[in-house]
Amino acid sequence: MRRTLSRPQESDDRRGSGRGFECPQVGRQKGFFTFGLKHHGIPWEQTRQKFGECMKLTFAIIGCGLTGTSAFCQFIRNLRERAGRRHLGHGGIRIAVVEKQRLFGPGFPYSEEFVMPCHMTNTCAEEMGIEPDDPINFKEWAVAHHDQPAPRHTASPEADELEAASCTYYPRAVMGEYLRARFMESVETARELGCEVSLYPRCEVLDAAEKGEKLTMRIKKLEDGGIFFLEADHVLLATGHWFHPSNDARYFPSPWPARALLEGIPRGASVAVLGSSLSAVDAVLTLTSEGEFFRSPSGELQFRCPSQTRKIALCSRRGILPKVRGKMGGYKNQFLTQGNVQHLLENLGEEPALEGLFRLLRLDLEAVYGHPIPWSEVMNPSLPPMHTLERDLKKAEEGDGPQGDLLWQTVLHQSFFMAREVYLHLPAYEKMRFEKKYGTVFFSYAAPMPPVVAARILALMKSGTVQLIRLGETYTLRKDPSGMGYEILSRGQQGETRRDCYDYLVDARGQERSFVKNPSELAANLLRSGVVRIERLPIQTRSGAPGDLAALDKENVYDSGSLWIHPETHQVLRVKADGSTTPSRCLYAAGIMTRGQILDASTARGCVLSASRVASHWAKLIK
Repeated sequence: MRRTLSRPQESDDRRGSGRGFECPQVGRQKGFFTFGLKHHGIPWEQTRQKFGECMKLTFAIIGCGLTGTSAFCQFIRNLRERAGRRHLGHGGIRIAVVEKQRLFGPGFPYSEEFVMPCHMTNTCAEEMGIEPDDPINFKEWAVAHHDQPAPRHTASPEADELEAASCTYYPRAVMGEYLRARFMESVETARELGCEVSLYPRCEVLDAAEKGEKLTMRIKKLEDGGIFFLEADHVLLATGHWFHPSNDARYFPSPWPARALLEGIPRGASVAVLGSSLSAVDAVLTLTSEGEFFRSPSGELQFRCPSQTRKIALCSRRGILPKVRGKMGGYKNQFLTQGNVQHLLENLGEEPALEGLFRLLRLDLEAVYGHPIPWSEVMNPSLPPMHTLERDLKKAEEGDGPQGDLLWQTVLHQSFFMAREVYLHLPAYEKMRFEKKYGTVFFSYAAPMPPVVAARILALMKSGTVQLIRLGETYTLRKDPSGMGYEILSRGQQGETRRDCYDYLVDARGQERSFVKNPSELAANLLRSGVVRIERLPIQTRSGAPGDLAALDKENVYDSGSLWIHPETHQVLRVKADGSTTPSRCLYAAGIMTRGQILDASTARGCVLSASRVASHWAKLIK
């Protein structure tokens, strides 16, 4: 199916508010309450039949972090706009939201139960609203509501550090408060519209089976282990990140919750943090949060270590830190434009897609800088990591353009709205090349650090607390024979064997790509029953021809690891006997589980865009 690259459509919808329904154990906002079936006094096993008798359409959301919250809020906004235009209510609509945590909205990346005051949003607050056409909404909410921040932590940034280059950054927990407030606002609005909203905190969906044109979910109450069933016409799977449990006290499969690292890794220990992307940076900030950052008389940010400090090594194949976000400039792309990219993708026989995209990018960068771009330096920086970071921070703060702007960022930013569609258009073999050769470098530029975070990492490196080690493509990680730590064998710069030993290991390489690796009971059951499938695409080189999808084996297909969805509606795709695909009538998926198919699925803006497509499709289903 041919699709045209386009910018998101604008909308004239506006938000509303309403009243809550009383129920305890929800959060700190007065009047914001959850309403679940267990509070009716109706036996759990009877609830499906009771509500099924009076409801016309039931929508359900599994997981209520950023993606689930955004989908819920945008769906309610769509319903309100329709009700206002037609002067109708929505009394025949029921919406159920199931969430493992006790609070709806924050998920784990923005929950104060998982993060610390030193953990900042990596995206400008001006771009983090939960509706695509109102990105500044989070910033506006934070200005209006975040006038009394939590008591200052020694690792918290100063107020004047939160703004840089026309961007504002907030502690992650502030974003969590915003998500919770917006969710409960929309719950009240939905009830004012006549919708029935049922919220299920501390509940986990274990299985979902299609029966006719409905989906029946088997759900566990985490407080007492009780089981109940819920039937819905349309269900969004938005369960977010997953991590494998560990029984090894010296191994942490994730940087979260942050408190687990502080409590489990003693001061003075040596720690290997696998990865060097934003998740790894967060792990470093956690492990050094007992120290203190201060300004020297010259204004340089420095780190004062506590009496005993952990020694941290960031270990990754490429040894590349995220770039540092700077000021956006006024340059308008002449080559890497929507029209040129569209032409390239429609004529893939003339030039490989990746080569064509890099050619367009190179032409714009050379036009704005006025000299050739040293691509080898971009792909493999020759400077030591600390010097590279110091240079990047200086350029971000001062700019490398005439107006103090960061030129490469100005060029790249104009292409980000196309990135999702471009990636969807790439042939399977080009996607494989991108992930293997360019993925790490791309995301280091596409997902940069805030200057306040970069300055802290630089201070930590200068103090000797943190170092960055490039492992190369082949390295060996193994547990120390004594069981008292881990060792990593790699090749040094001169080809010599390098052996590094650490007391503790933190895996901060980010989310695994393949949904098959998801250890949850729900994921296993969905895959086993065939309710969901992993995206598998035939590999067709420029000189070859695609095979029959149903007949190909692993050597002939690209397995992206993503849940296979229709990219416009996020309906889960099914593979029919003839190898063709058809969208599910009931089940949708969005968020990190679609990362192999949707390039920006792990970003805040990507989650919001995906949620918007689900919400729009749901609204169209209502007659």
